Amino acid sequence: MHYKNSLYSLAAIFICLALGYLTFAVFDLLPASLYGMCYFAFGLHLNVFDAKRVADTVSFMIKNISVCFVPAGVGIMNYFDLIRASGWQLLLFTIISTFALMIIVGWLYQTATTGKSRKHGNLVSKSTPESVTGKPPTSKPRAPEPTSEREQAL
Repeated sequence: MHYKNSLYSLAAIFICLALGYLTFAVFDLLPASLYGMCYFAFGLHLNVFDAKRVADTVSFMIKNISVCFVPAGVGIMNYFDLIRASGWQLLLFTIISTFALMIIVGWLYQTATTGKSRKHGNLVSKSTPESVTGKPPTSKPRAPEPTSEREQAL
């Protein structure tokens, strides 16, 4: 039975990868594998693929992901002279782009989760209790309902 789940997982991954290559042929913005990963994530989220059946195979792949970094290590060793000549530029660009990405992602997350935007220099909340629940806010919280007969008697 384990091999059936592995075949199911590999089929799901390869289908998503094939869809990623098709998307890459139309929209040449991101790598095909990234499109494929997005399709796989959406497939899991929308229950197109059974997450329980793919869990073992995905866990195995994550445990052995270090194999994917071997070519990068070999490339670093092959081009070490080039890296030594312009290493400070690579390091500076890496630091600047990392902080720029952190700032942009932090700002987007804060904007998305708090629902606040700038209007005329002031932070204005887009969501009010009425818009979220449809009811005006209550002045004091309600007590929880009694769950047992003893609590009801008290």
